[in-house]
Amino acid sequence: MAFKSPSAEGSSPLIDQLTGSLGSLRLAEDGQLRFYGATSNLHLLVSGTATRETTSARTLVDQHKIQATLDAAGVGHFVDNELEEHLIKLYFCWEDPSIHLVQEDVFYRERRKCKSGTYMSKLYSEVLVNSMCAVGASLTSRRCVELPEPLVDFFASRARALLDVELNSPTLSTVQSLGILSGVESIRTLDARGWLYSGMAVRLATDLGLHLDNQAYVDAGILEPEEATLRRVVFWGAFIHERMWSLYLGRPVSLNENAITTPPYVATTTEQKFWQPYIDEYEDFDFPALVDPIEELHRNNATLCAKMARIRDTLYSDAVISVLGAQSLHDFASSMRSELTQWHEALPKSLQVDLASVSSFYVPHVLQLHMQYHTVMILANRPFFAATTATLPDVAFSDPMVGRPACTDSARAIAKLLQIYRRLYSFRRINIQAVHLVFTASLIHVLNACEAAEPSIRNSAWKDLEVCQQALGDLSKGYHSATRARDVVTGIQNELLRAKRESVKRSAANGPGFESDPAQTKRRRPSTWEQQTVPVADEALDDQQDGMILNPALNVIDSIFWSEWTNLDFPRF
Repeated sequence: MAFKSPSAEGSSPLIDQLTGSLGSLRLAEDGQLRFYGATSNLHLLVSGTATRETTSARTLVDQHKIQATLDAAGVGHFVDNELEEHLIKLYFCWEDPSIHLVQEDVFYRERRKCKSGTYMSKLYSEVLVNSMCAVGASLTSRRCVELPEPLVDFFASRARALLDVELNSPTLSTVQSLGILSGVESIRTLDARGWLYSGMAVRLATDLGLHLDNQAYVDAGILEPEEATLRRVVFWGAFIHERMWSLYLGRPVSLNENAITTPPYVATTTEQKFWQPYIDEYEDFDFPALVDPIEELHRNNATLCAKMARIRDTLYSDAVISVLGAQSLHDFASSMRSELTQWHEALPKSLQVDLASVSSFYVPHVLQLHMQYHTVMILANRPFFAATTATLPDVAFSDPMVGRPACTDSARAIAKLLQIYRRLYSFRRINIQAVHLVFTASLIHVLNACEAAEPSIRNSAWKDLEVCQQALGDLSKGYHSATRARDVVTGIQNELLRAKRESVKRSAANGPGFESDPAQTKRRRPSTWEQQTVPVADEALDDQQDGMILNPALNVIDSIFWSEWTNLDFPRF
């Protein structure tokens, strides 16, 4: 409950406002509602300092600058309306449903109005259009000889050039554009820019007060009910984008959840929506229309992202790890595993997936939501991957699933979900965040394939690893980040296998009396992907390695799994 300052009897509303501890939304000079906290003093501004006519006139002047701005940036080429429409449809079909930011019907309605004359909308802009087209360009095989290649870079450059102008008077569409652009920069492996855009989206959403419950403003007639709903959609979309970036890069978020009072998005209509794949026109893709649970997915995705942030802030924070002991961290991982399991079991029927079915149909964003869930489960348990009662004798292992078993089960589930996705859609089109999800599962599979003692776990891991690496290979056709992820996993696998071969050489050098684990040295037929990526001979090992520790891959694994745990006396791989 928020603190409210006591008021003297008979005090005026202005004094109550001046001495209060809460801020409010105010109509700023550009005609937009903006949030000012009590400490800023600007929440005392009188609303309506700018007229709607003044704002529209200023915006119209900016509209005339659009072509000049694009020309100055070297991307003022004519874009055919049919191409633009094609790319936007690809965005709405494959990208937006997983991280919902734009209401499709509202977008097209506002687009028609803006293109019909001088009508200006806070829900549509050329920045938004070009951001969406940049995503769509990564999902198409179409080539346009009249436009610079690659198309992703071309449309991203157009959006960035126009963004600088739009930030003078940002609106809801600016928040949407920044969220989408953060994903575009991920496609191009420009992590710093993508991270900044996701943070800017949340900061701007806060500036516009999207994080606040706006029902009082609807009741007062300041906000229309439709706009109030759209504000919630945009805020939670920006929230999810930033939380996913925080998970991807292992960095803090920019808005504390204690400041958020707006409820999760709830659909205001019971009308059923349907989803059907949209692809390039020359591809043969016969597929039935499926019920689209985008509102339910959006709401559950937001709650899952909130749990993600708690895991990162506890298990992957130097400040927290240095204070809490191993037992407390293990207990936290155990409680999060239970909480995540409950979240998964409570999903509505429209969001459930049967991993054993070989004939069921699912919309792609439902499959990705489950991949995201299992990725979060892996990250909640990964710090304890190698922990046992022998390595952590002072820790009470109340939940034996914490650690390797939970990681392995979730990594296997992701491989099964990928197989379902490939059966239904192929990997040519999928939300960009899927790259990190597959990447995380691949790391667990490569560890089990190379390090697990049980042959059944090793063999299963090799098969699942091949599925994940094939997925990353297909994803790399549209996303450069997938190529990078695949290279990292391949490098780690080669390090682990080279270390194992070195261990076998050392065992042989110690003579027949040296005891070795036959399970570790037994030869087996390598998988197809393993044959492609791992050298059969080990000529790379030379005399310089004589002083190497038993497993040189420790350095690689440490950098990924244990960088946050250096202050604890935990076991290493």
